[in-house]
Formats: sequence, structure tokens, C-alpha cells
Amino acid sequence: MRIKMAETIGEMEKTTVLIVDDSPDDLALISVLLKDLYEVKIANSGGQALKVAMRGKTPDIILLDIMMPGMDGYETCRLLKATPETLNIPVIFLTAKTDIEDEMKGFELGAVDYITKPISPPIVLARVKTHLQLKRVQDYLQDKSAFLEEEVQRRTKVIARTEGALKESEARYRQLFDTSPDGIVLVGPDGCILQANIAQGQMYRYDPPSDLIGVHATQLVALSSRDYSVQIMRRRLNGEDIQPVEYELVRKDGTTFFGEISATILRKSDGTVSGYICVTHDITDRRRAKEEIEALNAELEQRVLKRTAQLEAVNKELESFSYSVSHDLRAPLRAIDGFSETLLEDYGQMLDDQGRDYLDRVRRAAQHMGRLIEDLLKLSRITRMEFQGEKVDLSALVRSVAEMCRQNNPRQVVDLLIQEGVVVWGDSNLLRIAITNLLDNAWKFTSHTTHPRIEFGVTVKDGKAVHYIQDNGAGFDMANINKLFDAFQRFHSANEFPGTGIGLATVKRIMDLHGGRIWAESEIHKGATFFLTLP
Repeated sequence: MRIKMAETIGEMEKTTVLIVDDSPDDLALISVLLKDLYEVKIANSGGQALKVAMRGKTPDIILLDIMMPGMDGYETCRLLKATPETLNIPVIFLTAKTDIEDEMKGFELGAVDYITKPISPPIVLARVKTHLQLKRVQDYLQDKSAFLEEEVQRRTKVIARTEGALKESEARYRQLFDTSPDGIVLVGPDGCILQANIAQGQMYRYDPPSDLIGVHATQLVALSSRDYSVQIMRRRLNGEDIQPVEYELVRKDGTTFFGEISATILRKSDGTVSGYICVTHDITDRRRAKEEIEALNAELEQRVLKRTAQLEAVNKELESFSYSVSHDLRAPLRAIDGFSETLLEDYGQMLDDQGRDYLDRVRRAAQHMGRLIEDLLKLSRITRMEFQGEKVDLSALVRSVAEMCRQNNPRQVVDLLIQEGVVVWGDSNLLRIAITNLLDNAWKFTSHTTHPRIEFGVTVKDGKAVHYIQDNGAGFDMANINKLFDAFQRFHSANEFPGTGIGLATVKRIMDLHGGRIWAESEIHKGATFFLTLP
């Protein structure tokens, strides 16, 4: 596309001028006149002019003689203007005719000017230059017009696509607006509702939803929440980012419900507020469920308080029972054992062997009953002990208890293995009681083993530390494992391995107080392993 008009001599030299005249002298004269400024082509007849104009480079201007034999200038001009390729070439007639009718005929055929013969060189140069400039302007304007027409068509298509996309977007927005389960309203800058969706109408019981149009938004907020809602909107207007807020809202019929409202402020390009979009989510069911949970929690708390009071009363009764056991039950047992011992010492020679055996049995039974009562009291005291958590060197604790077991059983030589550096979090006093019971059992149940061996260590199972005490003693039948940690449960006869059956129940209770676990694995005559986990 041409967007500049060429006016320099250099650009003019590129311009082509076609001279058509049957007079050789006129052809020569005009050619000489123009050849230094333009590229000159010549033709001596109308037919030849048409061929030259259609062949090669199209002329930029044609100087056409009217009076020619055969095809005159008028006919030649008519044919040039009838051909699309030469339609826009400016034609200047060369003629000796000066009648107005002749000039009018030429202009009607499409000529742009006349040069009268005999020609005047300055006039020829001026007319050619002027009409070439006019043609350049015309070409520029035509090209510019074509460009503008293309641009208009392009922009028209863009606008059409944009309008189509906008309509599609509006349709999607309308669909979302109408089908949203939450209430949506468009509020003007004055606070009055401009548009409301179906859910908003149903939520606030406006039927049809268009009845909401013109209603001030604050009228949908109950008096209990109205001042608060105004404060929240002011904070939003000041630029504060506020999450959806709960309000008590009021329906058209005056009933209230609870909703969660989020608001978006709409602003013009100059920053002034043009309106608001408010979305309401009905949280009545959620709030009711919350209130029910709070009521249930309050009820549970009361139950806990009541149960705690009951447990405290039971503990007091247990303390009273423990005192009674300590004094009222053990005193007769001590009397039985004491008098039986006196009988044996003072009157034993008066009794036969059977009588002395009976007294020995009475004493053993009384002593066993005393130990049983003592173990029960210990178990009861453990339940009431206050947990005191601290870091405990379990390896050192095991070594200390094992030394005590050695002293209590000097004739029993045990191969003892203790893993060093095992530290746990727990109550050192309670853990000492638990380890004492477990090591006492290990010592007791390896007493009949030729080469007794006891091991303490820690391993890892499922990512957790598991502590264990393992022996190679008598073991037990795993068929009864579910009863192993119950009080008074014994898997061996009292004659073979004496005891009260309270020890493992005590250990289980201590592990429960720590929030840990205890379990065991065993095989008869191959020993037992007790596993402990601590939080």
C-alpha cells in the first residue's frame, strides 16, 4: 500500500508516460520534452495504445490525441476506461478542438484534462506534473481507503467476536446466577437491591425474587446484627480484607435465620463505588448442629463432673477399705500366725507329727493370706497414685532391681544381659514397681533352669520402640494368654512356683497409667518374653 506521495525528481523518473498521436512531429516533440523526467512510451494509433497500455508496465498517465484515423481518441479513451487494468489511468486529451461540446464529451468519457495544439511546453510539463501528483494522491487515498475498509471489517469481526463472547459470558453468568444454591444480589451504591437470583428469593421468601428489587439491603438483616453489618461494610470500604461474616437475617414474613454473607465491592475506573455483590449462604442447619454439639458437650461435661465426683467417692471408700484391710484384717492374721508359732514352740513336743504339720499349714496359710492382702493393697495404691512424668534411665533401673533380686536369691546364678543407654519418659516409682514384678517373675521361673538367662533390651516394631524382658525359664501355655494380666491368675501350681497372682495385673495397671502397652510371648519350657511400650 502506498502511504507517501512521491514528489522528488528521483521518484518522478520512475513514472511512465504513454504518448498517443498519429503525428510523428508531435510524438517527437512531446517525447523530447518529457524524456528527461519520465519514462516515455509512444503509440501512433488507438489500437497500438491499447496494446502498449496492457503490455508490461502500466502507464501512470496517458497523453491521447483525439483526431486520429481509424480509432479516434474518444473511442480509445472509452475502451481504456472500460478495462479494469487501465480504468484508473488519468487521460489528458491532445486536441486542436476548443469547442465546449468536444471538451464535455471527453470529460464524460473519463478524461481529466485537455492540452490544446499547438502545444506549449510549460503547459504540458505543468499539466502532466499536476495530474501525476493528483493520481498519487488518488492512489494513496484509494489504498488508504482500502486499508481502512479492511481495518473496519477486521475490527467489525473482532467486535462481533467480542460481542459473541460477551453474550456467551453473560449467558454463563446468568446460568450461574440463576442456578446458584446461594443467594446472590447486586446492590447499588445507595444500598438498594438492583437484582436478585432465585435462591435469594427463596431464602428470604420473596416470591418472585424480583420483589427484592428496590429493597434496602439492611432490611434483610435482623436488628440484632444490623449495626454490626454496617460496621463490617465500612471496614470493607476502607480496604480491609474480611472473610464471610455470620449474621442473623430476617425473611419477608418476619422469621429469622442465620446466614454467612460475603461481599465484593464494585468500583468505577476513578475508584468510586458503583455497587456491591453480596452472596448469602444459609448456615441455619450448621448453626443448629453447632448448638446441639455445644449442648451435648455441656451435658457430657456435667456427666464427667458427676462421674468424677462418683470416682472420688469410690476412692474415699477404697481408702477406707484399705485402712480396714490394713488394720482389721491383717491383725487377726498376725494373731493366727503368732499363736500358731507359740503353740509350736511351747507345746510342739506334746503334739505328734500330724499335729505339728497342721500347725505349719495354718501358719503358711496365714502368711500367704497376709502377702495376698499386702499385694492387693499395693495394687489399690497404684491406682490412686498421681503420675509424675520424668526422664528415666531404664537400663540403670533394671540393673538396680536385678541386683536386689541377686541378693534375695544368692544361690541362683543368672546370666544377666542389660542393654545400656535406654532412656524413657515415665514415672520412676511406678516403673520400678513394674520392673521389680517382671524381674522377680523371671528369677522365679528360671529357678529350675540349669543355666538361667535373663535379658533386657529394646527393639523397634512398626516404627515404635518396644522394650522387653526375656528369660529361658518355665514358660507358659499361650492358650490362656487372654487371662495372663488378670488378678489372681496363675499358670503354675503354688507348690512349684509360689506367688499371689497379683504381680502381672499390677504391671498392666502401671502400663495403662503410662498410656503404654504390655503383652507376652511364651512357649512351655522355653521361657517367656514380656514386651512394653511407652509413649
